Amino acid sequence: ELVIAQGQENSARKDLTFIEKANFARQMVAAGYKRKVIGDALHMDKTLISRMLSVADRTPLPLIEAIGAAPGIGRDRWLALANLLEQFSGDATALAVGETSDKRFEAVMRGLHKPNPKSQQAGESIRSDNDTQIATASRKKDKVVLTINSNNADGFGDWLVTHLAEIHRNWKDSTGG
Repeated sequence: ELVIAQGQENSARKDLTFIEKANFARQMVAAGYKRKVIGDALHMDKTLISRMLSVADRTPLPLIEAIGAAPGIGRDRWLALANLLEQFSGDATALAVGETSDKRFEAVMRGLHKPNPKSQQAGESIRSDNDTQIATASRKKDKVVLTINSNNADGFGDWLVTHLAEIHRNWKDSTGG
C-alpha cells in the first residue's frame, strides 16, 4: 500500500512524462512488484503498463538517462525509438546531443534513421563453377545468413539442410574445434 501511495503521490506532485513513468514501472518490476500493484501506483491499466515496460525493457537505461524526461515525447515516439534500437548494433547514447531532452530524443531518432553500415553490408555472392549465383552469405553481428537461390541451385538447399550436421562435424574434426 505504501508503494501505491508513493507512486500516486509522485504522479500527482509532478506530471511525469511517459518515459519517467515507464522507468518507474521498470524499477518496480525489478523490485519484485506485480503489474497490478504497478498499475495501481501509476493509475494505469495492465495494457498500458505492458506497453511502458516493453519500451523501458528495450531502451537501455543509460540512453534514457542521457535523453532525460522528454516532456514533448509521448508513448508512440518512445515505442518507435525502441523499435529502431532493436535494429541498431551500436551504442545510441552518444547520439543524445541537444540543449533540451526533447532535442536529445530527436537527435537520437535522426541518428538511428541513418543507415547502419554493419547491417547494410551487401551479401557475399556465392557462385557455381559455371558462374551462376547459387547463394548469398550475409555476415551480421552474431550470425551468418545463407540465402540459397532455389531457382539456380538445383536442390542444393535441400541437400545442404540434410547434410549440415555432417558438414559441421567434418569442420570441427578438421579444425580441432
